[in-house]
Amino acid sequence: MDLLNYYDAVRKNFEEIKTLSGDLREYRFKIAGRFLVSIKFTSKHLASELTKSFSHLSCSSSAKPDLTILAWDSSMDRNRPAPYPFWNNSRGMLYRDFLSSDRVMVACDLEPNRLSLLDIKADTALYWIDDADRMPYYEKGSPFRFILHWWLSGKRCQFIHAAAVGKKDGGVLLGGAGGSGKSTAALACLDSDLLYAGDDYCLVDLQDGLRVHSIYNTAKLKGAEDLKRFPKLADAVVNPRRTSGEKAIMFLGDIYREKMIKDFPLKAILIPQYTGREDTVMRKAANEEALRAIFPSTAIQARGYGVSDFYSVFRLVKQTPSYVLETGADLEKIAGTISKFLSEA
Repeated sequence: MDLLNYYDAVRKNFEEIKTLSGDLREYRFKIAGRFLVSIKFTSKHLASELTKSFSHLSCSSSAKPDLTILAWDSSMDRNRPAPYPFWNNSRGMLYRDFLSSDRVMVACDLEPNRLSLLDIKADTALYWIDDADRMPYYEKGSPFRFILHWWLSGKRCQFIHAAAVGKKDGGVLLGGAGGSGKSTAALACLDSDLLYAGDDYCLVDLQDGLRVHSIYNTAKLKGAEDLKRFPKLADAVVNPRRTSGEKAIMFLGDIYREKMIKDFPLKAILIPQYTGREDTVMRKAANEEALRAIFPSTAIQARGYGVSDFYSVFRLVKQTPSYVLETGADLEKIAGTISKFLSEA
């Protein structure tokens, strides 16, 4: 399959839907402190679903964008869906969830049907979903994740599956697989002197002395018991009628804007491990522990994660002190332990 021709075919679908909509809604964001990203939508509804997580990074600059993302769905014309990356082989139709060439990268998902494409040379990306009303909760919480990972990795800015909290003079990454306590530890800091950069994903600029940047203002909690520990967040849940296995999501840019921080220098990597005890304590960890905490879950969360990404994470871990954060049941002590560590660091 010629991926550039395929990209052009999908782009043609966007132009057709744009003509039907009669108008484009543009939103601009400053990503990683230095990249102007323009996102253009053919529908107001789709824009409202996919821009809330970036609200704290909104930018009014009229300069030429570094990256342009064109986003649409098929709500205006169900007979005109975007073409899918299928092709014939000896056994019939073959489906691939990731394709790439030197110029074009493609990620495809089914149920609901979604496409992400990036033309690296043109600094232009395409995002299509069949039905915006069937968008998964995690897509709303971390939109355009594949596109941003692909594009930013070429700028030495690494997408990381980790939470991040800190102050202007320094902060920490909280790394670990889902369920390790990243979100709990990060959200515990909202009522402390620490500021919040994210509880699931963030960016690390490898060109800027390992500087952490916020990418989404989303917070996620697994179940009702977790929500009880954060009663102030209960009214901010945007998906109260959740299906089984669906996390509650909140956009902290709306309710905790003063607690959001856009970037800070990285001081340490913390690996949360819940102990059930009352107190929270820290102990030194080997670099290998931090690598195991961050890299596998980061790679799983992306499409097209390659050797260069691994070495970026490896260098990040090698240059950064690592600690196990043995978290207890007292949320104030989690935040206090991290704050004290940063003050002394």
